[in-house]
Amino acid sequence: MKLKQKEQKQVTNITQTVVEAGSHLIQLLRDKNLKDSAYIFSSMIEGYSVVRQVTDNDAVLNSKLENIDSQLYRQMESLSGLLEQGNLMKATEIVQFSFNPTLKKWQNGIQTYYQIEEKTSFTIGVYFHAASPLKAYSEPRVNALVEAAAEQGSTIFFFSSQDVDLENKKIEADIFRDGSWTRDSFDYPDVIHNGFSQNIFNQSRVERKLRREIPFTSFVFGDKLQLPKRIVENRKYAELLIPFTIIQDEQKVIDYIERYQKVVLKPIRGARGENIYFAEKNGEKYRVSQDTNTAILNKEDFIQWLYDTILSKDRDYIVQKYLHVRTKKGEPFDFRIHMQKNGEGKWQITKMYPRTGYKNSNQIKIYQGGPLKDLNSFLEQEFGKDAIAIKEKLMDLALNLTFHIDKLYGLALDEMGLDIAIDENQRMWLFEANMGPQTKAHEKERADNVIAYSRFLAKHRIFHTNQMNERSLLKGFFDAEHSKLPYAENQQQKKIGLLNDKKQLKELRQSLAEEIEGTNSFYFFSPSDIDIDEMQIRGAFYNDGEWEEKITDYPDVLIDCFKTKDNNFLQSIYEEFESIPFINETIDQLREQTQLLTALGNNEEMNNYLPPYQKVTHKKEVIRFLDTEHAITLKKNISNQNEDDYIIHKTGKFDYVVISDEGETNYNQITLTHFIEDRLKENQWFVQKHAEGNDVEIEMIRTNQHEWTTIGDETTVQPVFQSLQETLVSIFGNKISNAQVTLTVTDGKPIITDMTINNLEHLESNQTVVQAIAELASNL
Repeated sequence: MKLKQKEQKQVTNITQTVVEAGSHLIQLLRDKNLKDSAYIFSSMIEGYSVVRQVTDNDAVLNSKLENIDSQLYRQMESLSGLLEQGNLMKATEIVQFSFNPTLKKWQNGIQTYYQIEEKTSFTIGVYFHAASPLKAYSEPRVNALVEAAAEQGSTIFFFSSQDVDLENKKIEADIFRDGSWTRDSFDYPDVIHNGFSQNIFNQSRVERKLRREIPFTSFVFGDKLQLPKRIVENRKYAELLIPFTIIQDEQKVIDYIERYQKVVLKPIRGARGENIYFAEKNGEKYRVSQDTNTAILNKEDFIQWLYDTILSKDRDYIVQKYLHVRTKKGEPFDFRIHMQKNGEGKWQITKMYPRTGYKNSNQIKIYQGGPLKDLNSFLEQEFGKDAIAIKEKLMDLALNLTFHIDKLYGLALDEMGLDIAIDENQRMWLFEANMGPQTKAHEKERADNVIAYSRFLAKHRIFHTNQMNERSLLKGFFDAEHSKLPYAENQQQKKIGLLNDKKQLKELRQSLAEEIEGTNSFYFFSPSDIDIDEMQIRGAFYNDGEWEEKITDYPDVLIDCFKTKDNNFLQSIYEEFESIPFINETIDQLREQTQLLTALGNNEEMNNYLPPYQKVTHKKEVIRFLDTEHAITLKKNISNQNEDDYIIHKTGKFDYVVISDEGETNYNQITLTHFIEDRLKENQWFVQKHAEGNDVEIEMIRTNQHEWTTIGDETTVQPVFQSLQETLVSIFGNKISNAQVTLTVTDGKPIITDMTINNLEHLESNQTVVQAIAELASNL
């Protein structure tokens, strides 16, 4: 039975992938890489088996391929035995002279039978997740891509995640047409060029969906730590690496300086040579430099500098042996080699050029414009009669090292920059390999290969992946594809999901299940229950007094009592649910209490009910505020910080009383200053004027757009609450779902002295609260 044209194309694409793998296999065998050879060979057998299942069902095609299939079967059987024995020499001979030529005959036989017309025109989508690539890319890069696409007969447009309509498979994109930029609607492209690639955890939901349907060109290969680690684990080319270690404390740096005299300190996720420092020891002093700036420090000051500059920052650094590489003029230098895959899917050197720095600096200058240094002239100047041999050695190393790194990442890479240095003994070192090399001086040459390689992927429908995009990164998270759990029923009902820690809020989730079930579907889950790859959840459903786990789709409404938004690693969960209405969500612009007070104070009527307040970062700010108001409250500014509030009274010119849960303590100005300093070191704080009077505590839960349920006696402060409810909705819209407010009534005037919003996880789970949440979830 002959296949439909689309299915025929899929089969020919698989044959192309198998043949391409044969080219990689021969190189691996020549490199005596048994492990990767066996892996590639097994993948080829899998691809061949898939095609064979199809061709065996077509009597005519099966007859045409019968002799070729017999040859391939014998060759595969022989190669399997040789690889098991480790006989790579004989395996290389068979692959080169028998197996690969037979594969090409097999491919030609299938293509001739199906008579598939070669597609020559392709659409290429240039993608950046956060915004239009026209904003993220430089103008010369965009223009070069447009020009190269036109020369190679391809349509190219530019888009972001926000431009994609997943349901209708349409993209609103920017295109350069008839001499100007315009917006237009397009079908999905044949291939997507994603210059700023990310691992699976940082990809948007839109990107993960697109990757299943469209080939992408670019994949990440980690930071300054991950790539060297893989090279060391695989041993080959490990001798190119300069010794380094992660900076965990100041002693790591001190030890490295003692061992190597001079070291480099650089961020693991740095780029463009930024935030790199050099340190060395001269006698009892330490010399620290950055660019052309230098400081001489004693050991105590050097350790303090390490803490202030590196250890206290939210950025990981490595310390590395300094490699002394200088030109005859005393300038630091290296070679930048820009590698790309071309229109045949093979690596080539796009540009290779020397880079130098200032004599009085340790760093290479980042390209700022103008012509690049001429490679041949530089080599002749520095190495004389050895120039040609060194150039050939550089080129060979670049091609072989790049192919090796590509193998470490599943042959999925498309571009990288190698920074290679040569010391006084003509030994070559790898300073760095990165996936986004600077190309200001040769954008058109880069663009020619980007378009050609994109067309290659589109033509053969090659879907690459690598370990930075695989499920190995999702270890510990739910894997729906391999789960044996049953699927939930009633998927057509509105699904209300509660995101929370499974050990907490047991009473709330049971009450919500009982209140919601029947009219809607309710389940709870934690972050580890989410399969962001398959976009499904392991939800716990309440049935006959028991919780039962089932596989379910994403919720239609999400009640967030986990608040993972403060965790950068789990930030992707919130991006995953960006189109789902939230109840109790973290509002980004209200992380601090003072931000909430400022938002409320912008409303003239609400401002009348707020006390004077000020964010403080220094002890003098607290003292000055206290001198003005005489009685203040020192409060935590981040609502989830577990610190007491402190009421501070000024009782004399230099006398103070501090009141907390622990009681009252008397201070003079000096001891109070020390007390405030200690508090400010620990957390973020603000001060507000202290109000004496009767406290009224109210809880408010929104049930729809403009209606609220209140818990507490609001009769004495009714005007405030009506104004507050209207103000919260006008400022935050559907983002606001609940608030807990404390008012202090002084001389008949209510003042808001404490307030938290969207803090549902701290409310008592009574019937009124549960009913209000259920009603709001049903109305969203």
